[in-house]
Amino acid sequence: MIVQLKSILKYHLKKGKSILAIVSVITLFFLGSCNSSGDRQDEKPEPNLMADREAPLGWVYLRTYPNNTFEFILTGLRDRTVYPGTYRLSNDTIIFTYSDSIPKLNSFKAIITERSVNYLDGTYSESLQIRKNDLLILKKKDVSKKNPTISPNQAELNEALNNIEIDDYYKDIYRQEKLISADDNKMLSIADSLFTSNPKTDLFYFIVFTKSMNGSDGFYSEAVGLSAFNFLNQKTEQFADYFNIAPKLNEKDMINWASFIYGEIQISREGEELKAINDIETRCLENIKEARKEYKAVIEEFFERIKTLHNLSKN
Repeated sequence: MIVQLKSILKYHLKKGKSILAIVSVITLFFLGSCNSSGDRQDEKPEPNLMADREAPLGWVYLRTYPNNTFEFILTGLRDRTVYPGTYRLSNDTIIFTYSDSIPKLNSFKAIITERSVNYLDGTYSESLQIRKNDLLILKKKDVSKKNPTISPNQAELNEALNNIEIDDYYKDIYRQEKLISADDNKMLSIADSLFTSNPKTDLFYFIVFTKSMNGSDGFYSEAVGLSAFNFLNQKTEQFADYFNIAPKLNEKDMINWASFIYGEIQISREGEELKAINDIETRCLENIKEARKEYKAVIEEFFERIKTLHNLSKN
């Protein structure tokens, strides 16, 4: 700017312009420079990710920009609320840091798939349809070629189903979602597998164990009850994580778990079941006090199921 100003002064002095004329030219120069600078500051870069969905009375938008900023926008009939912030990428996960206020969704992470942005850990489910995506070029894994929107957990389960070292007996229970009769040792091995330390198969065996609760009776029910009780107390965080986001688990599965846990409480703490329920809930919440906040909601919901069963047993 200084170089330009010197050139202007030199030119107009050579032309013999009056001081008033020169001052006018300099004023126009500065006004033009300020306006140009202001325009550049007001301009937003072109979004590199655009996703949205229609809401009952408006729209929900997500816009991310190349300078690592984003806007989460809620519009209604008469209002428009913008929640700005910054973001960073971790593989196919986008992590948000809000600048000021936080929307009711209260989610700070989302997985980007080929067609949608799926928020995680929020107070409610949220999925926005992608309109433009220059932010992330998705690398499809072999396990997800048939379904580009496959979740990491489902990919892990698919790998287990394709693993020739895993007995087809477990895979059949997984697919049929119920216990399949077999010799005693094979059936009891389902309960043993629940405690595997292999991170590539632990979710698979958890689901197999859970589905085997459907149709269980006799000696196997006793094994299921004890194993479920021990798993809940020893691996509370894992239990909460699976019931929080894992595929294939549903409301009936949680009720089955609650039934078996309450059955163990009735056996071991007969006459003081409610105190036992509260004691175990306190212990489980203590186990996850440093874990993700949504796990607490899962555990509290689970123990509400157990308390409901207890109340029903008293009627």
